[in-house]
Amino acid sequence: ENLAAALLYRCDWPNLAAEQRPLIDPMCGSGTLLIEDALMAAGIAPGLFRQRFGFENWLQHQPELWQELLREARAIRHRLAELKMPETHGYDANPKAVSIARENIRRAGLETIIRVSQRELADLKPLTHLADLASGLVLTNPPYGERLSEVPVIVYLYRHLGAALKKHFIHWKLGVFTGNPELGKAIAIRAIKQYKLYD
Repeated sequence: ENLAAALLYRCDWPNLAAEQRPLIDPMCGSGTLLIEDALMAAGIAPGLFRQRFGFENWLQHQPELWQELLREARAIRHRLAELKMPETHGYDANPKAVSIARENIRRAGLETIIRVSQRELADLKPLTHLADLASGLVLTNPPYGERLSEVPVIVYLYRHLGAALKKHFIHWKLGVFTGNPELGKAIAIRAIKQYKLYD
């Protein structure tokens, strides 16, 4: 979740969300990026679902003030249905991943905001009503191959991603998080910036 939030900030998601720009994750896996993007767009406090925080044991911790902040944060969470939210779509070729993502999204209470469906990367393009928008954000964490034997297949995947983006997402922003920067070059789209992120 921390890495997902960092990626979204690096891609200027808070401002794009405020402009109601859509977000698409074409290889969404368990849906972490999608969930974080929706929580951020809605202004829902990070860690709101946690039961306890370490700072609650500090000597100068003020429980009354903390409870007031929690009440305010939970009130925003309960007004989620009233908020105008940017469209968020996740795709994955693996039906099991789609099923897991949907369950995670349901547990986060975001099933009315995030749409997830099974789709091959070769079929990636914006939904018809999104195609007319000036831009949005494609953000993804594609597989990067832990074994050397996997790399040739994954290179092919990155090339497919690059081809789809160049064909259908010309004015959109792109963020790709990979554990293998060399694979990123297979997308064949020049990066404006590169960052190193540590978990």
